[in-house]
Amino acid sequence: MSLEKFANAQSPAQPPSQTNRKQLISELQKYMRVDSPFAVKFKKPPAPYREKPGLWFEMRVSDSSGELTVRYWGSVDAEKTKQAYNSFSNGDVVWITGTVKESGEYMEIHIGSDVGDTIRKCAPGEFSIDEFVPSLPLEMVEKNVSEFNRIIRTVKNPEIMKVLEAFFADPSFMEKFKWAPGAMQLHHAYRGGLLEHTIHVARICISVSELYPELDRDLMVAGALLHDIGKTVEYEVGTSIDVSEEGMLRGHVVIGEEMLRARCQNIDPLVKLKLSHVILSHHKEGEYGSPKKPQLPESMVIYFADDCDAKAYQMLRIKETAKTEDAWAWDKHIGHVYLK
Repeated sequence: MSLEKFANAQSPAQPPSQTNRKQLISELQKYMRVDSPFAVKFKKPPAPYREKPGLWFEMRVSDSSGELTVRYWGSVDAEKTKQAYNSFSNGDVVWITGTVKESGEYMEIHIGSDVGDTIRKCAPGEFSIDEFVPSLPLEMVEKNVSEFNRIIRTVKNPEIMKVLEAFFADPSFMEKFKWAPGAMQLHHAYRGGLLEHTIHVARICISVSELYPELDRDLMVAGALLHDIGKTVEYEVGTSIDVSEEGMLRGHVVIGEEMLRARCQNIDPLVKLKLSHVILSHHKEGEYGSPKKPQLPESMVIYFADDCDAKAYQMLRIKETAKTEDAWAWDKHIGHVYLK
């Protein structure tokens, strides 16, 4: 369900009081009691216990600070567990009472129906969408739009400018683009994140062009601004950031290149070919979604600029959120990060 539908379904959001403030996933600790709303990302069908009668089920919930697994432990009455499971759907906001437990290196919320814990679908007005989907403030997004447009105005090649205008002079596309997330989880995973990430990639490319003036600066800047346009289709925003069906089956690299070709049929064929290559190669390896490896010096710079911004963001975020007294934190995508 779209963000607009959720927003329209609610009464105007009221600022939470200090006594009734929503419990954030990032603040939950082992053995803490939970009594708060969360957005449902997905749920798995009920399964029988191995050694006793009854059913249990698992689900994944999220809010603006992160996501975690929830386990509902049903009683011997399997029908009650089925009723609880069927009372809500993916994308709904549910109110959960339960207890935080440790499962390996991760925290989970356990709902014990036999001890009075509950789960129920929230009614309109019980929550604000801002509690579940992280977003840059409007003033920051508008500031980023101004910077983005300033970068566009530095392009001198008229054929390349036609391409940029085909996308970014279109108000409906720009509205989507400026509020799109940069990712679902790893980097810039918030509304407005795609625009912010795109500006960073372009700035890195501009800096490199000053070191290597023989690079085609206009091609590189335009490629940086266009490299992730497919993410406006790849991601959907409701009560959480999710991958669309088209995004899952095709990916933003292929989607973005197709968008370029569809909007830019009447420009110089070589310009279009080079920009197509930039989009198709900006993840470099096939295992990361790129059908081609970079074959232009400009496309190689864009790949490294894109990866640089994503990795820098991830490592800084790991340092910021690390909950340890150790000198290092470990992340499955990055590895070890030194914290001192």
